Amino acid sequence: MQKLPVLLQNQQAQNYKVYLDTSDDGSDLTLYLNQSYDADPEIAKWLQNIKVRRALSLGIDRDELNEIFWLGIGQPRTVVPADSTKYSPGAKYATLWAIHDVEQANALLDEAGLTRKDGAGYRLRTDGKGRLTFEIASYAGSFLPFGQMSEAVRAQWRAIGINATVTEGERSMVITRLRDNDVQIFAFVGDGTDHLFNFPQVIPVSPSSYGGPLWGRWYRSKGQQGVEPDPVMKEILEKYTAAFIASDEDRIGLGKEIFAALVDNVYVIGGVGLSPAYGGVRVVKNTMGNVPARQYNGSDAKTSAPSRLMSVFFK
Repeated sequence: MQKLPVLLQNQQAQNYKVYLDTSDDGSDLTLYLNQSYDADPEIAKWLQNIKVRRALSLGIDRDELNEIFWLGIGQPRTVVPADSTKYSPGAKYATLWAIHDVEQANALLDEAGLTRKDGAGYRLRTDGKGRLTFEIASYAGSFLPFGQMSEAVRAQWRAIGINATVTEGERSMVITRLRDNDVQIFAFVGDGTDHLFNFPQVIPVSPSSYGGPLWGRWYRSKGQQGVEPDPVMKEILEKYTAAFIASDEDRIGLGKEIFAALVDNVYVIGGVGLSPAYGGVRVVKNTMGNVPARQYNGSDAKTSAPSRLMSVFFK
């Protein structure tokens, strides 16, 4: 995406065309707040606090992120998919707790009990162990510069007194950390938001869940392993399970209710979405024929396979 200006500038000279295939994913940048994290009880306490989660979301300037990383063509929003998709709960939820409001974010953090600060204005842990510092982890060398995006979020959170560290790691190593419940906040794309019942990474339904691996283990084992989710997430998971044997009409209603609860409780924080940034910037030589004008760009097919490349030919 960040190479788009150069790609567009050289289309005529280099005899190719740039196609932008927009995704219905609600958020190309999603912060998964690990609700089952337990290595540091103080961090776990605040990740599980709804006022803190809402404050962290309100402390993000999505318009700034959109200009820097999406070149202004994305849409600042939550993780809910496009309004045109069947499971979208409505326009209200596209921005709920996702506007930039430093004053409200600070008020929520104060109400939560994070009132003490150090000389630099950062909020202090309540156990006397210094600054409250969250880690934002991501894959190194991923499809989008999630590490750089996380650094931008870290800088924005200074205005609400929240400190953060940003780490990037080789993919398999980070996956191991995720499955070991060792990651506090994970920055990645909002996988599965466009097709909730195909690929729901925004819901902890497996031990590899980004936002609560122990909750996912509990769900997968039917309560025999892992950690039981909080009441709101339990209800979300019950609706998710019920949807698979529901009528089409009831399943759509359940999907909307799931998204509404996810957004209102800010289990995951959306950033900028409904863009071609993740898998939708396509460069095609003009000597090629039978090229689709619009290629499907969904979380369950982030490749060119749905365009039947075996039917593309050189003129």
